[in-house]
Amino acid sequence: MSPGPGSPAPERIVLVRRASSPDLHARLLRLLGDRSLRTRVFLQADGVTLAADPDVPESLLAAADWQVCSGSWKRRHDGDPPAPFEPATLAAWLDVLLPDTGPGPDLVSIGRAERVVDDR
Repeated sequence: MSPGPGSPAPERIVLVRRASSPDLHARLLRLLGDRSLRTRVFLQADGVTLAADPDVPESLLAAADWQVCSGSWKRRHDGDPPAPFEPATLAAWLDVLLPDTGPGPDLVSIGRAERVVDDR
């Protein structure tokens, strides 16, 4: 489900900074259950452990576009994250979150300072 060049912008952005766990998987499955919204998930800090967790449900992986903070990943692992996770920088991710024109997508953050922004 990775967006290619010219793909529509995501309508929901999820920032995960919390370590992978069955509780996190369940929470993300509930959150990403609405497949009508194009969703991009960015894993940062301890959140990158999700990309290396062999117990992540396949249905969760298929529910969104996944990006992994390249700096957080490199501090913990050699090489690139496995598919479907794509390396990205926080700056590039923020560029999606804060577009030059028009309103940005919803933001959901799981980890420190949890906050959900939904102005619809």
